[in-house]
Amino acid sequence: METKFFGTDGVRGIVNQDLDCTLVYNIARASVYYLSNGLPLGKTFCVGRDTRLSGKMFESALISGICSTGANVVNLDIVPSPVVAFLTKHYNLDGGFMITASHNSYEYNGIKVFDKQGYKLSNKMEFEIENILNNIDNIVINSSFDNIGNSKLYKKGLLDYLSYLNLNFPLNLNNTKIAIDCGNGAAYKTGPILLKKLGAEVITINDNPSGKNINLDCGSLHPDALKRVVLETKSDLGIAFDGDADRLIAIDENGTIINGDTFLAIFTKYLKFVKKLKKNTVVTTIASNIGLEVAIKKENCLLIKTDVGDRNVIEMMREKRYSLGGERSGHIVFGDYSTSSDGLITALMLLTVIKRMNKSLSELSEVMINYPQFSLDAKVSNKKKHLFNRVDGIIEKITQIQNKLDDNKKLLIRPSGTEPIIRILIQGDSIENLIPDLNDLKLIIESKLA
Repeated sequence: METKFFGTDGVRGIVNQDLDCTLVYNIARASVYYLSNGLPLGKTFCVGRDTRLSGKMFESALISGICSTGANVVNLDIVPSPVVAFLTKHYNLDGGFMITASHNSYEYNGIKVFDKQGYKLSNKMEFEIENILNNIDNIVINSSFDNIGNSKLYKKGLLDYLSYLNLNFPLNLNNTKIAIDCGNGAAYKTGPILLKKLGAEVITINDNPSGKNINLDCGSLHPDALKRVVLETKSDLGIAFDGDADRLIAIDENGTIINGDTFLAIFTKYLKFVKKLKKNTVVTTIASNIGLEVAIKKENCLLIKTDVGDRNVIEMMREKRYSLGGERSGHIVFGDYSTSSDGLITALMLLTVIKRMNKSLSELSEVMINYPQFSLDAKVSNKKKHLFNRVDGIIEKITQIQNKLDDNKKLLIRPSGTEPIIRILIQGDSIENLIPDLNDLKLIIESKLA
């Protein structure tokens, strides 16, 4: 069941090329029509956005589309994605929209859609919305002139979310020094405010968004600047968000980068210790490090893997009622606290473990040994990226590499759900001799799928 507009994390593309105001307007109309079962009049949806240049433009288009159906809008302005998910459920709304391209640079933007429970839409739901979108001229969606919806700017939403976090994570962070890289994104105010209120000494970088500097050499994908700050200021740890703050990467006191796999190992051990790890099971994706499997097995817990994408992790957690899941990228989901991956909740849970166990982040990270890995991105045509495993030359090269693997190595090749890229990843012991093969594979893929 393939969709034209929706990828692994909503709709995403380059502004005014793949995604323009007309498409955003119609995505809003089709989504509202679907989420309200064809009866949008009087329904209410919230809308948030990150800090990128096109955000305000698409906010206008999205709100116009929603209001044209007769539905109303709670405009949350600039907030992290998890805030939209939380407030959709907390306010008992009919759905939520987040305007963001997450970790991508500013020329990209996108739309994440949440159902009334605060969950991202399933593949089936997105497929049905696309069917509406493709036939939108033949469906009566617009309301009459006297029933057009209204939009209200509501700044208190962020405060309600912060109150929820303070209630559930009553930490005392006095005498704790934390460096924060806000990625010039949606958490540029929220992160520092939250941690300062808990008593931490906060050193903030990349908290001055210009519209064009979101994720630019900063944030969770580019932690080198944060690493320098942690070491120079002798901070206890550093935390870095991506553009919409649904993921987190940390830096320990020694300058070591701590990724989502290590988070999962830390949280598995802790939640099992406090008897809050439901069914002693953790959900991750096929892109996780082999070291995570070893760490989870050592805790006598079960590790379940899904396809890449935090939505797939959440769907598995929701279906089986698990309490912990996430990805190496730093998307971590705590099912007892949130319906989405949440960088702020991940940071608070990490600080909770540090305080409760009276250990530094480096000491906690010893629970897992990351196996060596090497990755490459092959730039391809977005229309052709799903053909990589059906093209002669590519198939043969992949088979050749696979024949060189043993039980301690893993090869993963997959199309990106958000960019025109084929991601190539190998991990395990002694992978150095395979790197030339991966470089050859990258060149073959790029030549065949240009």
